[in-house]
Amino acid sequence: MITEIITFAIPDGMTRDDVIANYRRSAPTWRANPELIRKNYLFDAETRRAGGVYLWRSMEAAK
Repeated sequence: MITEIITFAIPDGMTRDDVIANYRRSAPTWRANPELIRKNYLFDAETRRAGGVYLWRSMEAAK
């Protein structure tokens, strides 16, 4: 298994609710990927960073 951590800056003007709405829209796509064991979404209001923690079955799947 491979753990991948991705973070990115939240665009100016984007609210927590906007970020969560984007996460909810993307969740079905991630759930449909058989190579992804688990995904956790990240959000930090103080630093205005968001992202995800992905647990993949293999390095090839993570690419």
